[in-house]
Amino acid sequence: MDFDRLVELIQKESYLDATKHAINTREKILKKMADYLQSEIKTIEEEILEIEESDNIKEILVKVEENIENEDYMTAYIHLKECKESFLSKKGLVIEDKIDKVVQLYEKLKPYTSELSISEDFIAKSKRCFKNGDVMEASDAISAAESELLRIEREVVKKAFTSAKLMTVTAKKAGVDIAKTEIKELMQKATEALEKGDILKA
Repeated sequence: MDFDRLVELIQKESYLDATKHAINTREKILKKMADYLQSEIKTIEEEILEIEESDNIKEILVKVEENIENEDYMTAYIHLKECKESFLSKKGLVIEDKIDKVVQLYEKLKPYTSELSISEDFIAKSKRCFKNGDVMEASDAISAAESELLRIEREVVKKAFTSAKLMTVTAKKAGVDIAKTEIKELMQKATEALEKGDILKA
C-alpha cells in the first residue's frame, strides 16, 4: 500500500481522498493476490499432467478457485500451500524415477561418444537439487539432460547408419554380393530399429 501518499492525504485532512486512495490500493493488492494464486494454480495444473494419482490435488485446486471467487484469499493461500505440498511429494517420485531412466540412457551412450559433459552437468545438478528438496529445479535439470542425451543419441545413430550405408556401397563397388553377407541383414535390422524408435539397437 502507498502509505506515504495515504499519510499525506490524512495530514491534509483530505479524508475523502484518503479513503478513496485506501480503497483503490486495497483493490490493487487483492488483484495482485488473485493473479498470484491463479498463476500458481495454472503451474500446478500443467505439472500434474505427468502425475498418475492426482485426484486429491485437483480437488484442493477446486477449493482454491472457490476461495478466490469469494475473495477469501487467506483460505485460498492455505489450501494452495496444502496443494503444493501434496503436489511436490508426488512430483518428487516422478522426478526420482525420471533421473534413474536418464542415467540409464547416459550409461548406454557412454561407449559410443565422449560428448557427454553437458548432460553430465545437468544430471549432477538434478541430483543435487533433488537431494536439497528443490523438486522443480531438479525437474528442469533432468529434462535438460534428457533432451541433450536424445540429441546425442540421434547423432550417434546417424553416424553409424551413414557408415553402414557407406560400407554397403563400397562392398557393391568391390563386387561383393551383399545378399550373401551379414551387411544386408544388419542394414535391415538397423532400419527396423529406427522405424520403431529403438535407436540404440540400430
